[in-house]
Amino acid sequence: VKLATIRALAEADPDALTPQLRERLVAGLEAERDEHVDPEDLAPRVEEAQGELEQSRLEIAGWELDGDWKTVSAGLERSYGRGREALGQVRETPDDDATVHEWRKRVKDLWYQLRLLRDSWEGVIAATVDELDRLSDLLGEHHDLAVLAEDVEARMPQPDGDAAQLVKAAGRRQRELLAEALPVGERIYTESPRRFSKRVGSYWEAWRSEESEPDGWA
Repeated sequence: VKLATIRALAEADPDALTPQLRERLVAGLEAERDEHVDPEDLAPRVEEAQGELEQSRLEIAGWELDGDWKTVSAGLERSYGRGREALGQVRETPDDDATVHEWRKRVKDLWYQLRLLRDSWEGVIAATVDELDRLSDLLGEHHDLAVLAEDVEARMPQPDGDAAQLVKAAGRRQRELLAEALPVGERIYTESPRRFSKRVGSYWEAWRSEESEPDGWA
């Protein structure tokens, strides 16, 4: 992930890393990666995992969510409320990496839950799921940059102009990502938790009513 973050940062800000620093970091990270990963052993393990995940995906597609709206409403309302609170914390302390990362976790909670409910109104819920996915990606990149900056500072504790330049560039990129993420979050978390749950619940009830109608119902 750190290697991918270096590449992404270099693409977003070509002046973030000097060639010398990039070479030093990449060499060190690749050496550490190779200590833990045997390429010959990795390929069959990845193939096996892919097969198991694909089988699970096919099985999950056939699951049915039983029960009425009360079965899911409390959890959905709680997750939405926690995400809304986390967004408020980010507004207050936008430079706190831990606070931003906590918000991302709450975004992922809601993303997982709404994916289970998307059949209730595909056009509306799916659009929200897509925006949550986009928001999660932005906040995930923000977190990756925080981890990279921490790693660079740990590797090069002595004053190092190149390292300081990278850390500053990472901070600039984090601010850009957050500036893009906040408006998305504001739109998603604009309602009160109860109102959000009630709205999604109305989609659910209408969908369940359609599902229970007899064939030929006019």
